[in-house]
Amino acid sequence: MKYILSLLVLVIFCLSGFYNAQAQILNDSTVNLYSPKTTRVLQENDIFRGKYELQQVDTTLNNLQQIRNWYNDTTFYQDLGILATPSKRLYFTLPTQIGARYGRSIFDRYNYNPANQTYFDSKSPYSRLSYVQGGNGQQIFDGTFSRNINENASVGFTYERISSEKFYGTSATRGTRQVERTGITLFTHLQTKENRYHLFANLNYAEQAILESGGIQRNTADEGSIDSLYQIDNVQVILTTATNREYRKNLHISQVYQIAKDYFKVYHTLDYRSQFNRFKDTGLSYIGDSLIFYPVVNYDTVRTSDGSNFRYLENSIGVMSDSKLHYFRGYFKQRNGSYANNLFQVNYKQVNDTIRLGYKRNFKQYFLGGHGEFLFRDVFNVTVDGEYQLFKDYRLEAALRLKFLTVSQSRTSYSPTLTQQRVLSNHFKWDHINTNTFQNTVADRSAVRVNGTLFHNSLDAELARTNIQNYTYFNENAVPVQTSNQLQLYTLSVKHHLALKTFHWENNFVYADNSKAEVIRVPKWMVNTKVYFQGHLFKKALYGQVGAEMYMQDDFYADNYMPVTQQFYLQDVQNVQNRFLIPSYPLIDAFITADIKSFNIFVKMAHVNQGFPADGYFTTPIYLGQPRNLTFGLRWMFFD
Repeated sequence: MKYILSLLVLVIFCLSGFYNAQAQILNDSTVNLYSPKTTRVLQENDIFRGKYELQQVDTTLNNLQQIRNWYNDTTFYQDLGILATPSKRLYFTLPTQIGARYGRSIFDRYNYNPANQTYFDSKSPYSRLSYVQGGNGQQIFDGTFSRNINENASVGFTYERISSEKFYGTSATRGTRQVERTGITLFTHLQTKENRYHLFANLNYAEQAILESGGIQRNTADEGSIDSLYQIDNVQVILTTATNREYRKNLHISQVYQIAKDYFKVYHTLDYRSQFNRFKDTGLSYIGDSLIFYPVVNYDTVRTSDGSNFRYLENSIGVMSDSKLHYFRGYFKQRNGSYANNLFQVNYKQVNDTIRLGYKRNFKQYFLGGHGEFLFRDVFNVTVDGEYQLFKDYRLEAALRLKFLTVSQSRTSYSPTLTQQRVLSNHFKWDHINTNTFQNTVADRSAVRVNGTLFHNSLDAELARTNIQNYTYFNENAVPVQTSNQLQLYTLSVKHHLALKTFHWENNFVYADNSKAEVIRVPKWMVNTKVYFQGHLFKKALYGQVGAEMYMQDDFYADNYMPVTQQFYLQDVQNVQNRFLIPSYPLIDAFITADIKSFNIFVKMAHVNQGFPADGYFTTPIYLGQPRNLTFGLRWMFFD
């Protein structure tokens, strides 16, 4: 059914594109009325800030070929080596949300934030078709359609699909589906004349499924023999009947009303979120009496079918005021929700009767928050932002910017995630709620940032120190624990861009010192550098880029991955037989991109350096990275 739906959507977009192309050809004989200049984009935060001058739709080529920009989150991640697999941020970041947090975020990278939905204001129907086809069965499809009902209302939808296949193992397993994601979003924007009232709404449904492998079987205890492990035609995986599925539903409605122009506005935001995760293994395996991969069996010795569900309804009401010199927002928020674990159709320790085990917890939380800014031209800026969950969590941040220099200080006190507090599973079981084991984690972050341009160079650099108390993490046994030690983490991040006519050099560098935060495993350094030439060809009929990009990180003992609870957890580095060092390895891509009016295309040879300095690389312990493959993609926009 999913393939039929994908094909149907593709046909609709192609027919729409053909019709629009025909209409444009007919119209070009006189005058081309519609173009990127007649299609504008907006986001609710811009309208809330009083920015009513809409931006032109993005038609740029930059990073078109970069895999990180095919997703909704473009930061650096550790994943399982295959497109759209479970992932976690490579470097430590503080949570942006306080209060109840689910704690199952392995697919967050591929899901968007409903508050950041892009809306369109178009003089004509607008559609965008994006398609990427890579080696080893990597495929991404994204289609968006939007049109204005009238000058004050627009509607649209987006359909997306991501899939990838296994690229290692026996010939019988290679080429089978490994990951599949499908999502659809409906969105609308309504406004009255003179921008007095705006309503933004979007509804999203997404599901994602992965065949869990547990990694490859190791043929040697020598952690350094990477070439012997990276034999994609011969390796065997640990798990063969395990799957993970996730279902998400999001409803977001936000509205703002001017009472005294932009000097005094009121707003209301409603968010509903539902996320359900299901782990199944229909055939638990044993060597003798010893269970393979999983630590224990709590209930069913034959199969596992665990479910976890998190949902909440959140309402925020507040007031805003903005001008050229200030911006202020204050609000009250209520969040009502539930968290549940269930075991489905459990054959309890081989007893004939089938039972169902479950746990559910309801919660109701209240918040007060605000955001304030004082601005003086582009010279001076003071920002204060904070939120307080009544009698529990809080976050507070202040920043002072003077031209190119910004100094910031923040403190966040946040509860452990619901998954860290309570889990009921066939292989794991803990309860830190009734025992009140965990305290709030408190993190203080101090940072100095420099941002500016000089002699064709642009630079954005930040030096930060993070002090963490009562840090909660998943230990070597894949269970949550809290350390009483005070952790200190130092990071330096630098983004640099040199532009000399047609020559461009972009760099992204991170250095981290975790010597006083050893339970936070990160590479000492990471570098992403890109060199390319950009310009016009054929009397400015074609605009393109030709270049290469390299990613490399320091070797480190990266976190292991546990599919049962969808968590990354610490390696046992004291165990010489089982520890796994992720080696430092340069990953180089060569690419060509081109822009022909509203049509963009790229061709990329990924991992072009395979065989030097090694046969391959690993992204997570015993999870192989992608071999060399050819990838191409296109983006086609229609404006009438």
